[in-house]
Amino acid sequence: MHGADSYNHMLEILRDMLPYGNTLPDSLHSTKKLLKTFDLGYEKIDACINDCCLFWKEREHLEACPKCDASRWKTNKRTNTINKGIPAKVLRYFPIIPRLKRMFSSAEKAEQLLWHSNHKSQDGRMRHPVDSMAWERIDSKYPSFASDPRNLRLALSTDGFNPFGDMSSRYSCWHVILVTYNLPPALCMSKDNMILSLLISGPSQPGNDIDVYLEPLIDDLKELWNNGIQVYDAFSKCMFNLKAILMWTINDFPAYGNLAEYPTKGKVACPVCGMDTNSDWLKHSHKFSYLGHRRFLPPNHSFRKKANWFNGKEEHRGKPRTINGVQAFRAVKDWENDWGKTEKKQKGGKKRKRKDTAPIWPWKKRSIFFDLPYWKNLLLCHNLDVMHVEKNICESFIGTLLNIKGKTKDGINSRKDLEEMGIRDELHARQDGKRFRWSAGPYTLSRAEKRIFCERLLELKLPDGYSSNISGKVSLEDCKIIGLKSHDCHILLQQLLPVALRGLLPKELRTAKFRLCAFYNELCQRVVDKNRLEALEDEVAETLCILERFFPPSFFDVMVHLTIHLAREARIGGPIQYRWQYPFESGYMKHGAEIGVRYIRNQNFENEKVTEGRPILQGKSKTMTSEMLEIAHRYVLFDTADCDPFIEMHLDELRCSDRRLSKNESLLQKRHMKTFSAWLENKVKMGSSCCKSTTVKWLACKPRKDVMSYSGFIINGHRFHTRDVDRSTQNSGVSLKAETLCQSSAKNNSQAIGKITYYGVIRDIIVLDYHMFKVPLFHCDWANIRNGVKVEDGFTLVNLLQGQHQFEKYPFILASQAKQVSYSREKDNPCWYVVLKTPARAFNESNNFDDNAYTLSMPVDVTRLDMNFDDEGYARDDSEDTTYDPTSKEGSKRAKRNQLATIVSAIQHTRGRGVLDESDTNKGKRKPRGRAKLTYLSKGKQLHVEFNTRGQPFEENAAKFSSLLGATAMELVHVTLKTWKDLAQDFRNQLWEHAQKRIEEANKNAMSSDKYSVKNDALTKALGPECRGRVRGLGFGTTPSQMGAQMKRLMPMRAEVEKWHHQISLKVMKFVQRIKMESSIYNPEYSGNYVYQVKENRGEQFVVNIEQKTCACNK
Repeated sequence: MHGADSYNHMLEILRDMLPYGNTLPDSLHSTKKLLKTFDLGYEKIDACINDCCLFWKEREHLEACPKCDASRWKTNKRTNTINKGIPAKVLRYFPIIPRLKRMFSSAEKAEQLLWHSNHKSQDGRMRHPVDSMAWERIDSKYPSFASDPRNLRLALSTDGFNPFGDMSSRYSCWHVILVTYNLPPALCMSKDNMILSLLISGPSQPGNDIDVYLEPLIDDLKELWNNGIQVYDAFSKCMFNLKAILMWTINDFPAYGNLAEYPTKGKVACPVCGMDTNSDWLKHSHKFSYLGHRRFLPPNHSFRKKANWFNGKEEHRGKPRTINGVQAFRAVKDWENDWGKTEKKQKGGKKRKRKDTAPIWPWKKRSIFFDLPYWKNLLLCHNLDVMHVEKNICESFIGTLLNIKGKTKDGINSRKDLEEMGIRDELHARQDGKRFRWSAGPYTLSRAEKRIFCERLLELKLPDGYSSNISGKVSLEDCKIIGLKSHDCHILLQQLLPVALRGLLPKELRTAKFRLCAFYNELCQRVVDKNRLEALEDEVAETLCILERFFPPSFFDVMVHLTIHLAREARIGGPIQYRWQYPFESGYMKHGAEIGVRYIRNQNFENEKVTEGRPILQGKSKTMTSEMLEIAHRYVLFDTADCDPFIEMHLDELRCSDRRLSKNESLLQKRHMKTFSAWLENKVKMGSSCCKSTTVKWLACKPRKDVMSYSGFIINGHRFHTRDVDRSTQNSGVSLKAETLCQSSAKNNSQAIGKITYYGVIRDIIVLDYHMFKVPLFHCDWANIRNGVKVEDGFTLVNLLQGQHQFEKYPFILASQAKQVSYSREKDNPCWYVVLKTPARAFNESNNFDDNAYTLSMPVDVTRLDMNFDDEGYARDDSEDTTYDPTSKEGSKRAKRNQLATIVSAIQHTRGRGVLDESDTNKGKRKPRGRAKLTYLSKGKQLHVEFNTRGQPFEENAAKFSSLLGATAMELVHVTLKTWKDLAQDFRNQLWEHAQKRIEEANKNAMSSDKYSVKNDALTKALGPECRGRVRGLGFGTTPSQMGAQMKRLMPMRAEVEKWHHQISLKVMKFVQRIKMESSIYNPEYSGNYVYQVKENRGEQFVVNIEQKTCACNK
């Protein structure tokens, strides 16, 4: 309201400023009403609450779903009345045809849509989908469509999000977004050019029924392909028939299965391998493992015969045949889809048996995309999302390396699977009494190595905007890394893991991990080589085989297996940046600056007129010494292309003037560098006709002595800062690859030109003023290339603290030449730093590619690593063994659940019931509320309870006593029952004996002492104590024995104890029998938490209901 009031007040002021009779809107409402004319709007289409159909076209006037008979309108849950006119579920469709037409109404946008027609690659590299095989396939298959470059090529992405802004998945709303590949690289994936086409309301996700909601969009896409639409082109100023084609979809892996109608879990979870997927069921881990990557190796590869390295068998099979669109269409073309959420089968229902002769197809339904005439002929219909594959692999790596509970792929079940498969005897679990012990695998870090690994990540400083604060997600005390986002895993896998693992783990496994990181780094480059991608397919197959040798089978889930297909898809679809989920992720565009993958534009200051880049913050004016100014000016002259003719002219004059210079190249270069600046000043004068270049004329005049100094500068997609302002980030590292004159050999004094990479840090950023333009320079401290730079195990190390006097006379470089790097200090040798290359973060407005900006940025050169592997053991001798005790505190909950499941299963088996499986009972259920804590019993005093003639509690403390009984019963017996009669008699006898034994023991202790301690109380031990003296279900101070003693004091003084117990037992038995006979007339009373609750009505009614979902029995 405050914003609307401010806006209305501003409009009143503007109306008074304008001439009388102006038509400026007078309020926010009237402004929106005016702008509504230009809004394209959207269509609201009612949908079945069970996702069976849309009330659209022929079903537009129906009141209920024709399949499930569910009402079209929302139903009041309390009164069960139908609110007619309020739809139960709504699809919002934003028609794409008027939106595509509007793109051509702008001359600038219409011209940009032609970018792809004259920017195809000519050197075999792919920079855009226009260079891909998929694009070429469309051109060759449909030449009439390709003849007009204005025809659009689209991609579709869908994902779920919570519109309320939290991370909860209780409410899932799904959007469908289209992008246009005709645009230049900087625009086609930008937020402004994304088209929101569908918005599917929640609260539940559509799942496999998403095809129901895609019907309006598919209808428009068919119209755009079959007939096209007449559109006015503002650039060419004529009408034309616009057509469009959907090239592929971009989704995470679960949504991949929903759109392709293919199962993404289970035996054939790989949608590329299909029925030829190699999977094995792990008996103890209860999951499928996707091994067998030796099939993708060349036929004569040595790994195929290494049976003892893998599963104990030689591999003679070839690559699996990939499923193409034609094969998939033939398999499902005659299927009739049955949409909608059907009711779940009741437990115990029989599953239909499949006939042995029935064909087994992996597809679940017929995808609606096959309604598009061209869909089956596309080379790549659905993309595997590299972003989510990276995230899953990175989390599995880190969880297994650090042995994080719940994240590691190693454990007692994994070791039992190895024993079941009969491989890697050294890693089998050894039973020692009730405990299990096993040796550390080669894939886990020792305790000391974990600390080194975490310290390296904790102390690492990265450039601004490069990634989130990963060090803040590292726990050095627990040696854990938690809270990683998708981009964090992207940076870790491609950049930081090799640095953090340097010198850790066995050499063979460490090399394999480095190779996998290098694979993803090269795969995600913005410029990729087609020939190199073919080699990557073979390299990643070998890398996965090496990982198979060391890692347990449980590590290889389907996401790890999908790595084998990513290079093939890149070869077909082009660079990854146009086919992953980063641009579409919820909040990505909003928070893109925080994770460093964003599009920025060079913004030149009007007053500065800097040749390239722009400074950050306000600069300071300072005066340079004549010597330093001459050095900086000389560097600008030698690195300006317009000065090259004058450089050659000056060299020729020097050779002619002195014969010694013609024979000694080194002496010639020294004389040339010393005298060229003054020679050029005399040679080129402002009025001279020998020089036509204005730039050279102004350079010859030399810069002003007063220069501007800045603390930061943005250029080449990097953000640079001086070393003095570095704090939590590191932006001062620079590198320069330059051609340098050097001695040919130790015996040959002749000079040769060689390429050398220099590393340094920025001391100052200055801008030289050449009167008509300005040139930014970086004043750097450089590492000595002789003894300050070395390569160890593929890593480049530099010494930034010693020997920097070599470059004191040559400290400057042009800002445009700088490539950003960052440094990771080695703790054992603080003088040396590991170099991390930083890729550029942005496109320039010119949309031109700088191939040098997208070279590999891996911190380790895997080509320098030794690839010879030996037959070494699997167990690590330098790490301690792992011990697992099922009876310990960590395994107590699982042991109790297993113990109860065993007892109940045995009883149910005798009664003809199925076995209770823990994995089935817990599957798909939310975590229930914990134990009840009766805080009103925490005051340290006993409560008085009155009983009626039936033995029922009443008066003020009756409800509290009933809650105590319920909590106590819930602790002793946890079963899924609605009434006691559903529990077997023998099991009830066991529980009664257990409870009677504990209560008698508690009564003895309570009678001996009124203030019996909580810690030593018998029932407290049975129930288990909580922290700070709290008893589960009772609170502070009060013990179950004290409550039992209070009940015992109600016994008549003259009665004997045994007779009293006998009388109570008779009363209880009579009461139970009576309740059984009259239970049908009472309504059960439920509590909010589904625990035992006793309802008392002044001695008239006594109704007990039992309903508890999961539990264990304390014995």
